[in-house]
Amino acid sequence: ANAYIDHQAPWVLRRSDPSRMAAVLSVLADTLRHIATVLQPFMPGSMSEMLDQLGAPEESRSIAALASPLPDGISLPPPQGVFPRYAEAAA
Repeated sequence: ANAYIDHQAPWVLRRSDPSRMAAVLSVLADTLRHIATVLQPFMPGSMSEMLDQLGAPEESRSIAALASPLPDGISLPPPQGVFPRYAEAAA
């Protein structure tokens, strides 16, 4: 996903090809949904928060649902961090 976003550069596509940017962001959102769904058994709270941030409906949060992409037109909530920023304690 990191290489994909670097290669596709949606921040550039925003001005040059907005429809392509939307497609790139859709692929990225669905990739994050796949990752969060697979990791749910190991990190249920954090992955549930990630799926909430993606606006993933309950019916799209199972392994079986991964065969279908996220529906278009999902409204995203205001962004919030899922994982707190790590700060090393001063020695």
